[in-house]
Amino acid sequence: MKSKLATIFFLLLGLAISLGGYRWIRARLPALEELPAVRRTLTAPATPGTPPPLTSGEAATTAVNLSEYRKPAFFFLLMLAGILANQIYERAKYLQARGRKTITLGSLFGAIQSNPRFWMALSISPFIFFTTYSYIAELPDGPVAMFYAFQNGFFWQAVFGGFEKK
Repeated sequence: MKSKLATIFFLLLGLAISLGGYRWIRARLPALEELPAVRRTLTAPATPGTPPPLTSGEAATTAVNLSEYRKPAFFFLLMLAGILANQIYERAKYLQARGRKTITLGSLFGAIQSNPRFWMALSISPFIFFTTYSYIAELPDGPVAMFYAFQNGFFWQAVFGGFEKK
């Protein structure tokens, strides 16, 4: 029970650190309206019975900020799924090399939680996320960005090794 609570705690801590860092970075980048290539008006001709369009001000900013956190949170969870998939793969490969023919899911997850490499991956997940998200933010949303987030979680050792060299 304690190991499950610790796992949940570290996952939430990693998510909080990643989103906090993302917010810190976004606060230092120019606003979307300040970028000349992205400047667009959100106006449309009003039709009877429809609310007026968002043009500027607090309502438009709020709409942008709400969706601003969904994307990094979703990619962070995909990256964590990649880390977990890597740990399952490594453990299954280890058990296969030792001659095991069958593997139960319960024993697999129990062994993963006690594996130091799993805790290493969770503890550095915010760093992996920053490296990953800096590339994903430039990709259009879709399957390529989702695959990239999952892949960087799966190959966390390579991503973190590249992060250490920079």
